[in-house]
Amino acid sequence: MKKYTIELSEDQLRLVANCLEDVSRFAAGQCELRYTVEMMLHNSDITFDESIKRRDEVDLLMKQIKRTLLPELSENASLSYNTTPFIGNVYQIYRTILHRLAVDNNWNNVYSSPALPSGDMGEVVVSELKTTTLKKCDEEWIDETACCRVGPITSENYCPQCGSKIIRE
Repeated sequence: MKKYTIELSEDQLRLVANCLEDVSRFAAGQCELRYTVEMMLHNSDITFDESIKRRDEVDLLMKQIKRTLLPELSENASLSYNTTPFIGNVYQIYRTILHRLAVDNNWNNVYSSPALPSGDMGEVVVSELKTTTLKKCDEEWIDETACCRVGPITSENYCPQCGSKIIRE
């Protein structure tokens, strides 16, 4: 199976995790889309009272959606985090992201512990990208394919010796 790397800032990573958490919870019958709805209301030019009114209206519509998609669930019931492969896989991704952020930022909350095993797509790995600014060798770059005289750069973004991200000045 191919593997990919995505470079994100911490804020972008939180956005991805929050959106995936909304999707995971929605698919499990917790149809609030809490983060998405809050951001939509927060970023509009409406009064606080109007935002509360709209959130209540959305809540009623979401309950109707839940009754349509998951009629076997009672109003306050939801599926487990690993009931379907889709729910389990999305849970695994968002939960692993939030666990990484909790570890990196010394949070003491539910995300301080790793995600429970779930889904069927394998392990999710989230790690902090270490970047290094490489200085000029002898006041000049040797050429565009060499970094600090360690040899040819096989990827224009990473040093062949240490693997650090190269940020050319």
